This record gives sequence, C-alpha cells and structure tokens, in this order.
Amino acid sequence: MERYSGSWVLTGIQIVVLLFCLSGYGQEQNDAWELRFFGDTYINFDLNDPEAPQITLPYLFNHTQANQLSENILVLEAKYKNHRFRGNLGLMIGDYVFSNLSHEPKVFRNFYTANFGIALDTKQTLWLDVGVFESHIGAEGLIQHENLTLTRSIAAENSPYYLSGMRFTKAITPQFQVAFLVLNGWQELFPQTASDMPSFGTQVSYSNQKGQTWNYSTYHGQERVMGEIGWRSFHNFYFQQNDLFNRFDFLMLFDVGVQHFGENAGFWYTPQIVARARLVDEFRVYGRAELFRDSKGIIIPIRTMEQNIVYSFAAGIQYGDQNRGLLKLEFRYLSSAYSFREPSGFIFSTDHLLNISYSFYFTSK
Repeated sequence: MERYSGSWVLTGIQIVVLLFCLSGYGQEQNDAWELRFFGDTYINFDLNDPEAPQITLPYLFNHTQANQLSENILVLEAKYKNHRFRGNLGLMIGDYVFSNLSHEPKVFRNFYTANFGIALDTKQTLWLDVGVFESHIGAEGLIQHENLTLTRSIAAENSPYYLSGMRFTKAITPQFQVAFLVLNGWQELFPQTASDMPSFGTQVSYSNQKGQTWNYSTYHGQERVMGEIGWRSFHNFYFQQNDLFNRFDFLMLFDVGVQHFGENAGFWYTPQIVARARLVDEFRVYGRAELFRDSKGIIIPIRTMEQNIVYSFAAGIQYGDQNRGLLKLEFRYLSSAYSFREPSGFIFSTDHLLNISYSFYFTSK
C-alpha cells in the first residue's frame, strides 16, 4: 500500500511554529543539553534448534538473531530543554530496527526519536510535543537499563514502542501527570492513506517518593485487520514498586484490547508479573510470568487454532551498575496452544531460549 506523504506530524509542526512566532519569549535561560548513548550486544541460543540463524516467533521483535553474536540496538540521542522549548533527536541501528520497522519508509527507519516541544504556560506544566516519540503505553522500553529484565515481555513486544503525532502533557503536581495524544496510528510514522483518520491516546500517571508508579494508558483508533478497517480500543494498566526495603522491585501489568473488523470483533489480553531482588553488591536475580491470549489472531497473525494463547516464563541474573554496564543471563520458556514453527521438519509448541547480553548506558548529565 502506498503511504501518504502528509501527516498529523506536519500539522503539529505548523502549530508549534505558529505558537513560537506568537510567543513573547525571546530570551533563553536554564538551557540544558543531554547526550545519551546506549548499546545492547547479545547472543541468543535457541535450545530447540541450535542451527537456526533467527528466532522466527511472530510476536518477538527484540533479540531475534540466534546462535550468533549480534547487536540488538545501538542508540545515540541528543536532548535539549530550556524554559520554553525542548527537543529530542535520536538515531538507532540494530536487529530491532529490521524486525519492527520494516513496514516504514527506509529513510525513516533509523529514527529513535525526532520531536520538538513548546511550553504552553510560564510554569512549564503544560507542553505540546510534535514528532516521533517513545510510546506512552507500558512499563518497558527499548533501553534495557530502564527495564527489570533482559528480554521484553510479550505485552511490550505487541504494543507500540514508538508513536508519531502530537502530544499534550500536563503536570497537575510534580507526582501526577496526564497526557492526551493525536496520533498517526498504531506504531506508524505516517498515515497509510490520505483518508486515514487520526488516532488518539491518553495517559494518567502517578509516582511518589516511595518508588511507586501507577499508570493507565489508552489507545483508540481505526486499524486494518484481515483486510477490514475497524475501531481499536486498547487499555494498559500497571503498578511498579522500585527499591522496596532497598532490595526489591515489582511490576504488575494488565493489557486488554478490542478490535472491530467488518461485522466481527475480537479481543486480546495480557496479565504479567515481574519480580527482581538484589542479592549482594551489584548482583540481582529476577523472574517474569505472563500470558497472552489473542483469540482471533488480531495481534499475533496465526489463525490455525481455536485459542491463540502463549505462556511465557523467564528467569535471569544480572551483574553491574544500572548507570553504566550490565551483564545479564536469562532463560526463557515459551509455550502455546499451537505450533510456532517447523524447524528441521519437527513441530514445536514450546521454545527454550538462553540469552546472554552486555548492555551499556552513558548520559552526559
């Protein structure tokens, strides 16, 4: 399908430029630049098929190479913020780019972020950002140091990592923030056709000094499934507790989505729980359990079974400094009510993966 060159991003940029021209702020103060550099090098052993060059599961987009040393993602990002304006420009390369952005125009696939924002009030509590930004959905992102585990959960892999459009954020208090987004689609840089209607998103987030975060995010818009365009409504809830007793981290998450297509409708849901504990010094252990059910094959496009259910369990150990380098070892078990693939002529309904990763994180601040 030919992609439409215009987008809500361009409309948003025009609005931001207009607001800038009308604003009376001509002096810059409290300017701040930040440079971030992140890399994730790994080797992923497929214990079911030691000769396989790739992990071909249709719902995984990170750490997809098998039995060889690979780079999942390498990100270089520059951030700027002053009393009135802010912006982010990030570039990325790696296996993730080929796995998750193959549907995007080639010239734009390596953009991690590309956005510009303007404060709409003098107290900097109301912002309008336009461009490509990290998704407001979920508790995990592409930067491994910001996650509790090595691999991404099925919930994270099958909801947007990035979005494009316009984002309004309002800080009600330093701990309580809300957001409203006008978007180009479900993980789309541009509308697919000129007639595509914009999608919408919302977020309500509360964090406190006890290390607790409560978050509720939504996405609403028209999406194409099985050749039919219908309305999609998606809801993400999670609670995260960090540094409990200066030793434990917990995450509880639940996603649910509904998609209409033609005269039919289907839904999917994902419960997940993650726990991590610090043993001694810089050693930590963690575990994750999750279930992903997609009865009509809306998100996972496999429709050869009556119940599209995936169970996943992961356990790992990590060593290192969260602010520098991390060495992680993780075993992951995946099981489903259907067959994932057929390597060497054998059908597997379970898969066993062993992942070793070294990731580093640098920030100039």
